[in-house]
Amino acid sequence: MIVADFFHVWVLCRGGGAMISPKLRGVKAVTGAGAGAGFVGAAVDEEGSVALLRDGRWSTSTAPLIEGDKPVALAVDPTGAVYVAGSTRALYIGRGEGWVVHRYPPAFNGAIEGSAWLDDGTLILVGDGVLALRGGAIRRSPLVPRPYDEGLKGAWMSPSGALWLLGPRVLRRIVPGRPQVEEHPVPLGGGMYGMSGAHTPAGDVIAVAGLDEVAIFDGETFERLDLSFSFPEGIFLDAAAERLYVSHRDGLRRVAFDHPKLTPTGAPPGATCPFEQDLGEYPELAARRREALAAPPEVATLTPVTINQITRRGSMPSLRLGLGGAIGELPDGRVGGGFALDLLLGGTIGVRPKLALWPELGYGYSRLEGAAGHLFLAGVGPLYGGKRAGIALIPRFAAGTVAGELGIGVRTSVVGTAVMDLFAVEVSHQWLRVGGEDRHEARVMGSINVMPLLGVVALALLFRGIFGKR
Repeated sequence: MIVADFFHVWVLCRGGGAMISPKLRGVKAVTGAGAGAGFVGAAVDEEGSVALLRDGRWSTSTAPLIEGDKPVALAVDPTGAVYVAGSTRALYIGRGEGWVVHRYPPAFNGAIEGSAWLDDGTLILVGDGVLALRGGAIRRSPLVPRPYDEGLKGAWMSPSGALWLLGPRVLRRIVPGRPQVEEHPVPLGGGMYGMSGAHTPAGDVIAVAGLDEVAIFDGETFERLDLSFSFPEGIFLDAAAERLYVSHRDGLRRVAFDHPKLTPTGAPPGATCPFEQDLGEYPELAARRREALAAPPEVATLTPVTINQITRRGSMPSLRLGLGGAIGELPDGRVGGGFALDLLLGGTIGVRPKLALWPELGYGYSRLEGAAGHLFLAGVGPLYGGKRAGIALIPRFAAGTVAGELGIGVRTSVVGTAVMDLFAVEVSHQWLRVGGEDRHEARVMGSINVMPLLGVVALALLFRGIFGKR
């Protein structure tokens, strides 16, 4: 198996052998081809640096990226040639120390997301269209008719002769030379983050990763694993072991499950690790990785799911820091404006596919022309929408002081959210009873959920603690 962390690529054998690549920076794609002594593996980082494993040895080179291009997909062939697909500009082919650049057609204005080898040896690139490398040039491929070639996230060519394409919440099956395109809506919430296929005597089996969940498709039925994953970045279906490997922001997870079309066969008879163990500067980390792979995997149950049974909206803790402006009545009866700040702790609790409850409590501050307000806030309301965007209506109890006087009342907010509720825009009306008088205040604020950022800081400190001891 070939898997990457931020700085290196690890190649791990079932029997315990391991190799680590030369140092990279921000690995963007990994790939492998062949088996045994003929195995070829490669990785490319965000700067175009490539690490290639062939004949049990690593070599490095750098793809000559065109300015503004970013590596997004990678392929290798048995000769050791490396194919780095840029997002918008070109395909870069490396053989030995030399590189050849094949620019995308001028009419191609989209972005590439993935690549796949066809059974006739043609390399295709998929994304906002399908491109093919033929005769030393990149051309638009007629293999996938429009509009089925739009918004593709990945591709896999089955030994059965079928080409599987992952589109925007749809799995497509095409047999080259036939006009029909099969479409199977993917019953997962959020966007599509990857696919992996396996061919069996009973037919093809496809694993599809959504925003935080994975489903298995056997050509007829989608079945969802009863586990949650955080932003999958890589997925591999190991049919020989009836295992699923998912690389995501929390690490690498191995999941065992039972599917009637998959029969565990183990490694082929006589299979050996094709290289000598080379752990570089991280023997302890490599030992932990091998131990993790040798430990019993997580066990998941498959549950049939249809497009009308998409899982409930995800739950997410939040610590929202909001900044903005306010306008309201001053103690002397005039209307004034000023600065406003909120710090609210809570989280969304999914109850239906696009519906969640959003409880919050915290502190609200405003300063209108010198009159400062300090309030305790607590409330709960419905949030409707997907993981890309949503809208909430949240009434809150409010109590505290305004210009030194006690007040109590209600704040009602309409909140628009984006990117898994990470960002929000809030428009509020606040009514307080202060000193026997009614005070009204309007607020417009932008906020960010800093909880994930705190998690990133914690991981960075842990990462520094591990690698800072070298």
